[in-house]
This record gives sequence, C-alpha cells and structure tokens, in this order.
Amino acid sequence: MFDNNVPFYKKRQFKQFSLISILIILLFIIYFTYRVISFHLVSINPDINNINTVAPNLSFNFSQKLVKDVKVVTSPNFILSYKVENNEIILNLNIPLKTDVLYKIKISNIQSQNGSKIRDLNYSFRAVFNPNGLNNNQEKTLLQNQANYNKQVYSNSLLQILPFTGPNFDYQIGYTTTNDGKITLQITALGQQKQQEALNFLKSQPSFNQTDYQIQYINAQP
Repeated sequence: MFDNNVPFYKKRQFKQFSLISILIILLFIIYFTYRVISFHLVSINPDINNINTVAPNLSFNFSQKLVKDVKVVTSPNFILSYKVENNEIILNLNIPLKTDVLYKIKISNIQSQNGSKIRDLNYSFRAVFNPNGLNNNQEKTLLQNQANYNKQVYSNSLLQILPFTGPNFDYQIGYTTTNDGKITLQITALGQQKQQEALNFLKSQPSFNQTDYQIQYINAQP
C-alpha cells in the first residue's frame, strides 16, 4: 500500500486519518439507525417560529403511529379541536391569531402504538402576519373551512343568532366548529343558575335539538 520511500510518520498519519474517517462513518450510521427506529418528533408544520395569523392548523409529525390518548393544552386557548391521525397530532386553530399575544402549547401523554413514550413537549410562539405566507395545503384547508362555516351558518337558524348575550350580560352563548362539521355550543356564565338560564334560552329556539350539539360550560369570573 505504501511506497517504501514514504516516511514512517506520514504512514502513521494516514492510518490515523483512515481510522478517524471510519469512526465518523460508523457514528453516522449508528445515529441514522437510531433516528430511524427510535420514537421521536420529526417535524412541525408550519414551523413553530413562522405560524401565520390565519394558518388553519398546526401539525406535529412523529416517527411512529400514535395512540389517541394525547392531551393538548394551550394558553390562551386558541384551538378549536385537536386529533390524532396515524403519525400526526393536528391542532385546528381558532383564527385569526393575534401578533401581540404569546401563545403556549403543551402536549402530554405522547405514546406510540408499540408502547414507546416521549416526555411532554412545550412550545411558545408569536403569530406572524403574512397574507401570502400560506402554503397550498393551508390555503385549501382555509377555503374549505370557510365554505363549511358559511354552509353551517346559512343553513342553521340557531347559529345565525349566535353569539348571544343574556339580557343582563350575565351569560354569553357562542360556538365553535371542527373541520368535520361538529358544533360545540359554548356557554360562558356566572354560576350554574346562569348556565341553566342560557340552556333554557337555547331550548326555547325552535331549531335547537340538544342531541345535535356538544355543550361546553365556561365559568366566568365576576
């Protein structure tokens, strides 16, 4: 391999370089194999530091399929709903977001279907106003959400009168919708008596059928 005229120290340097190169390659293979077989977060879409004020959703993509029992908590509450689909946790956002608010996300109970777990994920961000900053998938989702919203509002006489504020401003009724068309009526009130008054108002509406809606009670602060 070596010319007999090559100095010994150069032969030694070459061997050292070769050993180091082989070690680096082995470490890269080990790391790559670990990344392939280990359970970990692969990506966040859109980037957590570049979330548009009108981004319809935020997805966390993992290396393995997830169990459904994840828990997502946000502060302030800026999500309409969240779901697990195969390797993804998808948050449907209550847009538009505000640029001057620090939004926080905590995702817990993250577990793959083979039993591997990841510790809680915590993120914070400020939304970015960029009218042309949505990708094609986000634009399609946003347009579809708007179409679903219009369809629900114009065909549902109950939703057309919401949000509704009680006669003495002691309760308020609003609603949220998910991408699959499910509607949650949100009652914000001072105590159970006012919650019941709000529910009685809903029952007084001819188009109200309680089995068609989920009802969420939010305790207001005096």
